[in-house]
Amino acid sequence: MIAAAFVDTSAFIAVAHTDDEHHLDALTIAQDLEDHRARLYTTNFVIKEYSLTDAISFTIMTRLGLNTAFAFDRHFGQYGWRVLQP
Repeated sequence: MIAAAFVDTSAFIAVAHTDDEHHLDALTIAQDLEDHRARLYTTNFVIKEYSLTDAISFTIMTRLGLNTAFAFDRHFGQYGWRVLQP
């Protein structure tokens, strides 16, 4: 059971855009999160330098005690977070 996850911008985009390469996987993961009534966290801090955005996301995840992300950005996995898969 997934109690909580950080939702990256890449996940929002994949859910919303039917032509996104991750769209079907995103819908599957989103439904699973909804079925488990998982608490979802995100930020509204978006800039063009992804490295800073990633760092902010990782800091928020650490402060919230999260280890799971709903993301299609490979940096989350590289950093060591658990990235949800369908």
